[in-house]
Amino acid sequence: GPPYDSREWLAQLRASRVSPEAVLGHLGVRVRHTASPDELWRLIAQLVSRLRERRMPRQRLTGHESLDSAVELIRGARRVVVVTGAGISVSAGIPDFRSKNGVYKLVGEQFDLPDPQALFDIHYFINDPVPFFAFAKNLYPGAFAPTPGHRFIRALEARGQLLRNYTQNIDTLEKVAGIERKVTCHGSFETATCLACRHQVPCEAIKPAIDEARVPRCVACDHPLNILKPDIVFFGEPLGERFERNVQADLPGCDLLIVMGSSMQVQPVASIPAMLPRSVPQILINREMVLRPHEFDVALLGDCDVIVQELSRRLGWALPTGPGPAAGAPAAAAGPSALAGAPEPVTPEFLEPNIHLFPGAVVPGPLILGLGDEEGEEGAEGGDGEPGEAGEAGGGEGGGEGAGGGGLG
Repeated sequence: GPPYDSREWLAQLRASRVSPEAVLGHLGVRVRHTASPDELWRLIAQLVSRLRERRMPRQRLTGHESLDSAVELIRGARRVVVVTGAGISVSAGIPDFRSKNGVYKLVGEQFDLPDPQALFDIHYFINDPVPFFAFAKNLYPGAFAPTPGHRFIRALEARGQLLRNYTQNIDTLEKVAGIERKVTCHGSFETATCLACRHQVPCEAIKPAIDEARVPRCVACDHPLNILKPDIVFFGEPLGERFERNVQADLPGCDLLIVMGSSMQVQPVASIPAMLPRSVPQILINREMVLRPHEFDVALLGDCDVIVQELSRRLGWALPTGPGPAAGAPAAAAGPSALAGAPEPVTPEFLEPNIHLFPGAVVPGPLILGLGDEEGEEGAEGGDGEPGEAGEAGGGEGGGEGAGGGGLG
């Protein structure tokens, strides 16, 4: 099957006039009932998706187990893809989503919702937007500063090493940090759009309503659904073409993947590590292990800030500090010119075969085949959407649905 976009592959098959019955036959399925061609093609798409999900998990590359190896991988890479989630924004004061004290737990206690994730469900939002806007002021841009994690990514970009930052977060801290080569997979609070007439306004236009926990209304129309919804991707909404377009263009040329601060539970972003050629090294920087039985080449577990500061120290980098560049300033303005105070050296505990435990790490339990990570591990980084990631979303084949609350990742 195709390595990146099954839908494009299926479209090519359909255009070549291959019968769906023939394709199903190659997949080992015999059609014994009457069904329309469209129904059969939908079945084929579902089968291909399931086959991709169940293919053999990636096995780690040998020779990259040490922390020094991780440092050298970063130093030598020229086309780095970084996937980020709620974990890199926690130290900014933004709550993650899936931890025991995360957004979903707080929301469940504060609002009478059928399910905490209903806060970011587009159908629930249309019927009752009040809970979302009562909560949105906790995540709205302007009150938070970028963390060392954001500064680390900006340092990669300033050195010409960042191919793309795929962020599941909606808190706009990447923009504040000056990161330009980014894809906000679940949208962000930068703009808001009227559900009725599609009139778009900047985030500043609805801030007064957000501050007062009111539902902002569009002044360009008087439709009953003239709600100005922040342009974050809710559950039930498509991610859009930009994510797919960039994945198609970026992944073939990527020479290093770094996953930072994400539970990697939201599709299609969670599929990025499996989409890469298996020869491309992969580094995990997170509080806990994710995606098992998928294997990262080296896992740096613990507080993301501590880890990236230690990596920076070993790389000899000074992370950018202070606010990001002013609007219109060149990207170089956010380069590593301002020096943060040199952090104290940290020596992590090594856990065979390739895990380094920093302060704040959740020690991985045994892998129970068929169940993923041991149930006893709590997702501290969770939220695949960040306070910006988005929650469980559909469409693992690159066109999935997202949810954007703060970053539900």
